[in-house]
Amino acid sequence: MTVPERRAQSARRGVVVGFTFCALALALSACAQQERIDTVNVVTGIPWSAPEAYRYVIVNSKEEPQGEGVFSVTRDAGGNFVMVQQFSDEDGNSDRSTVVADAATLRPLAGERVIVDASEDRRVTAVRVYGAEDGDAIVRIAEQTYDPPDEDDPSLRCSPLKIDGEHYYDNDISLFLWRTITFEEGWSGTYTNVIANRRAQRALTVRVRRQERIT
Repeated sequence: MTVPERRAQSARRGVVVGFTFCALALALSACAQQERIDTVNVVTGIPWSAPEAYRYVIVNSKEEPQGEGVFSVTRDAGGNFVMVQQFSDEDGNSDRSTVVADAATLRPLAGERVIVDASEDRRVTAVRVYGAEDGDAIVRIAEQTYDPPDEDDPSLRCSPLKIDGEHYYDNDISLFLWRTITFEEGWSGTYTNVIANRRAQRALTVRVRRQERIT
């Protein structure tokens, strides 16, 4: 499979803007008082065909490479989507998220996030498995800290999180999820956003304010 390399400034801005919007949306949700509200299915269609992958070179204002980001979608043996987003630099820092989700609904089944901090000489993993307990949707989260990164006996935290709302998605596939919404002016939808590595969930609303054609 060919992985296209994108160095254009527009592509770089797309990545930056996308993640800035993601952080802003989560920040606004976190500031709001958490209430029980109705959620909806925001997936109206899958616009990709697996396997699919894109590689972005992250550069500074002088067009000097600072690192890279890779987004990919494949299928596992059961036909589920395996969605990966990974960022890394030449200093040995990396952040890789992998989420397995139902191929029709993108409802998450399992996931893992691995962060390597070269400056702190440690590696942190957050593994989660989605399921049900007493009729409620839950996600079991195990967080492990390897300090240093090659340590064999990490510290471990593990606890279940009850998920509110019928329609929920894993935060680490947000950029994939937003590709599936109805891009019609005035459309909006609210879903439960599960932020597994923070053991948190937020009611997140996405809206299409207007349509624009760009080059």
